Amino acid sequence: MQSPYQHILSWFTDLSPLQRQQVAKLVGTAMPSIELSLDREIIAGQLLAELKVLNDGPRRELGLTLCLRSLIQHQVIDSLGKARYWEAMKKSCISLSLKETGEDFLKMTCETEFLSALWMSSRKKWEEMASLHLTDENLTSFYTPLHSDLSSHS
Repeated sequence: MQSPYQHILSWFTDLSPLQRQQVAKLVGTAMPSIELSLDREIIAGQLLAELKVLNDGPRRELGLTLCLRSLIQHQVIDSLGKARYWEAMKKSCISLSLKETGEDFLKMTCETEFLSALWMSSRKKWEEMASLHLTDENLTSFYTPLHSDLSSHS
């Protein structure tokens, strides 16, 4: 049985390479105790390596799970996962393409539509996974032995 933490990592590793880079930057740079290079080629792997080092036991895993759940929801799902974000990006690209010569902004408009579709799909997967594995009740249930250990030492 996968832990809630492992479900988050599975969601992350199932993202496209570009999405993993974006999530690693948005989440990893906001996470305490993690130092990341902003090199796009290595940032996602670096985040996973840093998390592995930090996850040194059940209590720390619970803390990492709560931190990742909150940061991904706030930094990623509530922004990149919203259609209105991508609609504004597309509108900006179209507006710029009308003002500028060349095809750069037209190309960006197409890329924006593609990224929008990717993020809408990833948001749906996150919400499905989170509703099953990241609820407060699920975290309490999964980590109950941890809570029992804490209360028995007080």
